[in-house]
Amino acid sequence: MNNKHKISRDRSGVSAILVVVVVAIVIVAGVAAFVVLSNDDKEDNRQIAPGTKFTFDIETHGAVFSNALTMEIVGQNDTNYFIKNTTSIPLFYAEDIIEYVLDTKDNSNDAVKIGTKEIDTFEGKKTLDMWEKTDDDDSKTTIYADALMVPYLMEMEESTATLKAKEIVYQDSYQESDNIGKKFTYRFNGTSALDYILVTECVADCLNGQYGMKFTPILGDESISELYYLSDVPGGMSTASEDSGSTVNFTTIDGQKTMEVWVLESTIYFCADPETDMVYLIGIYSSGVTVEFILESYL
Repeated sequence: MNNKHKISRDRSGVSAILVVVVVAIVIVAGVAAFVVLSNDDKEDNRQIAPGTKFTFDIETHGAVFSNALTMEIVGQNDTNYFIKNTTSIPLFYAEDIIEYVLDTKDNSNDAVKIGTKEIDTFEGKKTLDMWEKTDDDDSKTTIYADALMVPYLMEMEESTATLKAKEIVYQDSYQESDNIGKKFTYRFNGTSALDYILVTECVADCLNGQYGMKFTPILGDESISELYYLSDVPGGMSTASEDSGSTVNFTTIDGQKTMEVWVLESTIYFCADPETDMVYLIGIYSSGVTVEFILESYL
């Protein structure tokens, strides 16, 4: 298993400046996604492909963080890209913060062109188009991009992101696999006044034969949140999971099985069939309590 990719990482106890930087990076990632995902070459019908990568310096409140954000398209379906955002701040974290997002391939109506300007870039002086994007909170971001919509500079109200490196990969076509849309439903193993389930869904075909998965807890009729992770198989565990060395034996919807137990950051564990990597039980640690969800169905 590849153990470097994380669903998310606990940020409790970080300093105020780190909070500011993380917020700035989240904003930058969203804005950069608009530019990158709008980057279709209309002349020869090529489209940006997984493997494309952009690296930014982040400046906020007078502090500059070099190579603080890397955005890499690692997967896709017909209408979305699966994006890996890597935040690297050695001053605060010994390890990178890695999170995954799913974003539409067509954000072309989200910004307005307001002019052109010559600026210094890591590739020399360039005359770039200026685009203005208004967020849901009415804050504005100015994006300086070339004709292919590569974002060289992004100016926000309190932060600036400067492109320092790029690797662009194109594809002529893409055929979505039959695995996209496969859902796995896990029901709470206990007594609850409300219907409590977890749903994992395969949402992206990814590099190296892997898959992007969406993880959604649902309480009653309400989705509590959505998280994304990388998996080796549809219905599998996060590739960040580590083998605990333990096994459990129980009856599944596919019969009696001996499962391997894999742990993710000491908060989630997966019980998976060692032959198929399919997860039949998900356990979650929360506030000193462990709750378990057993696979009820998959489509």
